Amino acid sequence: MKTDESTVDIRNKGILELDEKLLDRDWVEEIEDRYRIENEMINAVTAGNAEKALEFFKEQGDRHYERYTNNIENVRVGLITFNTLCRRAVAAAHVHPAYIDRISHDYADRIMKADFEKDPGFTARLCEEMIRKYCLLVRNFSLKKYSAVVQDAINYIEFHYDDQLTLTSVADAIGVNNKYLSSQFKKETDTTITDYINNKRVREAMRLLMLTDAPVRDISERVGIYDENYFSRIFKKYSGVTPSKYRRDFKKGDSRTEPGSLALDDMRNS
Repeated sequence: MKTDESTVDIRNKGILELDEKLLDRDWVEEIEDRYRIENEMINAVTAGNAEKALEFFKEQGDRHYERYTNNIENVRVGLITFNTLCRRAVAAAHVHPAYIDRISHDYADRIMKADFEKDPGFTARLCEEMIRKYCLLVRNFSLKKYSAVVQDAINYIEFHYDDQLTLTSVADAIGVNNKYLSSQFKKETDTTITDYINNKRVREAMRLLMLTDAPVRDISERVGIYDENYFSRIFKKYSGVTPSKYRRDFKKGDSRTEPGSLALDDMRNS
């Protein structure tokens, strides 16, 4: 491919301008500082530490975003970049892509539809909201502390809890020996595969009991249990009440009916 002289001149000019900037110690230190703070913020998001991430975000202040404020499209590009940074920070915490994509897509859509001229404070507020929500995602769904085998097992259960799950079926699905999986899962999570499956089903049933008027029998089947009496026993074992009472208490405004997070640590403490 032939390159004309004007293109070469533009490239050479850009290189010369960069070389001159690299001799500007103040500029170099500013860039180093910006990248340091940005990396610290990303690490805080990966750790699920919203307060620390917000500290670094506020420390960065306007310096980080002044390069995006020349026009509306630059602001939009800056927010899309920020959304991508947060998304990748969460991915580094071994959160399943399905959870990340749901939030990332929602923010991308809001950024594209935003009217920045009517709401000048939108950019900072949205960045702070993204930090909090992405950190919450890490705290609820990060599997970073588990081995690859246990991560695979947890993710399989999370997305197949409505199937007829057993230790053997989970082990077969992720391609490991069931005895090895049972031992490793118990060692790393301090709970059994069966308990984890039942906890997941009960938590999902709680959500459905609160948000829908579906009969208990239908909810039981939607979470993978096709015997309503057995479902009621399992539900009471893990929640302390029957499904019907749980729904009645929720409608009365009993805060104890909140299902909370689906994180493994919360399940172990139920």
